[in-house]
Amino acid sequence: MCCGRCPIHSAPGSKPCDCEHRSRWIELEQRGDAPLPRSSHSLTVVGGRAYCIGGENQPRVPIGSDMHVYDLQTGAWSTSEAAAGSPSPRVGHTAVAAGLDKIYVFGGRCGIDMGEGAHAVLTATGAGRAVSCTH
Repeated sequence: MCCGRCPIHSAPGSKPCDCEHRSRWIELEQRGDAPLPRSSHSLTVVGGRAYCIGGENQPRVPIGSDMHVYDLQTGAWSTSEAAAGSPSPRVGHTAVAAGLDKIYVFGGRCGIDMGEGAHAVLTATGAGRAVSCTH
């Protein structure tokens, strides 16, 4: 299947293309202190930065509440220490960007126990607050 941008190979039934539009993985430049390897974390992109929250590198042992920030323009990592109201350390949660300055973090586990509710995290400060979910 073609990437769809190549005029030669984008017709139905055409052969796969090898043009410059083909999707491929590339390794990004990284400067600064990258976060520890982890699983069960979230990575949410807001305003040109990727925010890594939570995760584990041992089963059911949350790494911490710090938010790791990767700047997509400069390739630099920085760490935003957990601020007042930040979600507790968690794994297996989900997160979604809201606007240009907020990430909502939902559920997950705090070790063996389930995480509490939902939180809104301000990307500029790392400060968070619990939010209620109503129907």
